[in-house]
Amino acid sequence: MNEPTTPGPAGGGSSALRRWGPMIGIAVVAAVVLGLLLWPSGDDTDDAGGSGGSGGATTAPAASTGPSATDGDDTTATDPGGGDTGGTDATAAPGSTGAGGEVDQSAPFFHAEAVEAGMADTIDWTDRCDTSTGTYAYPSPYAMPCVAPFEGDNGGVTAKGVTGGTIRVVVYQAQDDDAIIQFIAGAVQADDTNADQQDTIARIAEMFEAYAEMYGRTVEFVYYTATGLANDSVAARADAAAIAELEPFAVWGSPAFAGRPFAEELAAREVMCLCTGGGDVEFVTERAPYLVTLVPSTAQGRAHLVEFIGKRLAGQNAVHSGEFTEVPRRIALVYIETDDLSADGARELADAVSAEYGVELVDLVPYTIDPATLQEQAATIIARLASNDVTTVIFSGDPVAPISLTQEATAQDWFPEWVVAGTGYTETTAFARLYDQQQWAHAFGSAWYSAPVELEKAGAYRRYLWFHGEEPTARETINDLEGTISFLYYWIQATGPNLSPQTFVDTMFSFPANDASPLTSVRLSWGAKGIWAPEFEPDFYGVDDQAEIWWDPTAVGVDEIGRDGTGMWRYVAGGRRYLPGERPAEPAAFFVEDGSVTRYTELPPGEELPDYPRP
Repeated sequence: MNEPTTPGPAGGGSSALRRWGPMIGIAVVAAVVLGLLLWPSGDDTDDAGGSGGSGGATTAPAASTGPSATDGDDTTATDPGGGDTGGTDATAAPGSTGAGGEVDQSAPFFHAEAVEAGMADTIDWTDRCDTSTGTYAYPSPYAMPCVAPFEGDNGGVTAKGVTGGTIRVVVYQAQDDDAIIQFIAGAVQADDTNADQQDTIARIAEMFEAYAEMYGRTVEFVYYTATGLANDSVAARADAAAIAELEPFAVWGSPAFAGRPFAEELAAREVMCLCTGGGDVEFVTERAPYLVTLVPSTAQGRAHLVEFIGKRLAGQNAVHSGEFTEVPRRIALVYIETDDLSADGARELADAVSAEYGVELVDLVPYTIDPATLQEQAATIIARLASNDVTTVIFSGDPVAPISLTQEATAQDWFPEWVVAGTGYTETTAFARLYDQQQWAHAFGSAWYSAPVELEKAGAYRRYLWFHGEEPTARETINDLEGTISFLYYWIQATGPNLSPQTFVDTMFSFPANDASPLTSVRLSWGAKGIWAPEFEPDFYGVDDQAEIWWDPTAVGVDEIGRDGTGMWRYVAGGRRYLPGERPAEPAAFFVEDGSVTRYTELPPGEELPDYPRP
């Protein structure tokens, strides 16, 4: 593996699609690239801005600066502040009061702190703040806590990319015609362009700028288009170097299959990336504070999968298979091989399952994402698994490969259990409907996603319509676009006027993990919270918990892109989520319709959102 061309502290970068190595276990695979995790569809054709020439950067008009005050949420599965569905614990990143009880403007002063100090009635929170909850008045389970409006000097230049008036953020985008991405996204006809996303990013930012306390600054989004394909490591490193020359505060996104060299190069140049580039705590810790993300790490995903195998599969017959229901499970792993680390990760999984639960995986089978050979690979893989008497296949890879694998399994008259492992959009209805349904009727597993809700009731799409009164241009990626934007604004506000990569990360680490267990949103935390085993801390990643799902080939409903059809994922126990170590040892209610949910038509009790008037 190449070393960074310039030595330095390092910090990573990688989109969620970055390296579907074994057990990658990520919640959002590549929102900016694939364009899924969104419900709406329609014919809105508004467009704005070019995508930037190959390798070029274009600057969108800075989002309008609102009166100030909060960040938001990620509707699919990300809570930027780690708060519960009733609002973030605002006391976690305290401001302070000076002599005579005056607010110290050098740090955020949250509404909850003002209440505790008996000062809430002395501050004009503006009508943006819902003082009954202490959070801003927009419909989100993660509405940010109100902050006392800022007055005074914000310190001017506090870090690279931060001036007295702007915070520069570079958005990395794949080429619109990237053959690898088109191979994946084209399978579900996801077609948001770079220009669509640029327009939608700017307009989502308008909402957050209208609420978030930005201490006199506004976010300036600069768009950079990749010079190489999603798996081109040389181009990835060159792009990172070029982006660093733009001197941003942070970079959002990275090459889908070349995130590690991209991350290494940015880190070497002391540029923060809202992505990871690697799947272990050592990689990110060595590059602190330049690497942080919403999605879980490869290692965290592997830990969840080890527990799932030990508690949900071990010592039982293959009762959910098509032909091995009375046969003790023989489990194999099929994983995507993207680099030299992929086989290592597969072996680490096998060793961990053996050591912790006494389960021996009978085969570890790699494949590569090559459109020209995928069908041929599938035939060989299925023959190998069948000849090895495998009853249960754990799949960890991209969302297109199961099309060929399941078709070939039926062609070879072999009907095992299929276990999804929280990777590569295989847990989305949009892709799962493309798989051979005779095979996928035996599919179940774990998912980082939370149980979905009708788009009119919750989510980024609902908020966009609420704020703008019209559909977004990037309909198919709005959830994930909003997730990262809200992440940015949430922590910029919480950090205060003295903004730098170090203070940004320190603030994230200072907030507590939420202790609620919602069904339609997820739990996130950063730092050392005791949620993960010591070897995973400090935690620079986000999502901590998983749901459990099974495929119902007869259920009818709407997929993630707004299309009606047959076949839906069902969430066990209404979408109940498990932190590491929380899964009970008894079998889960897979393939039991009672108590499961495909999608909520109304938010569950306790998770309802206020019906605020449009601003």
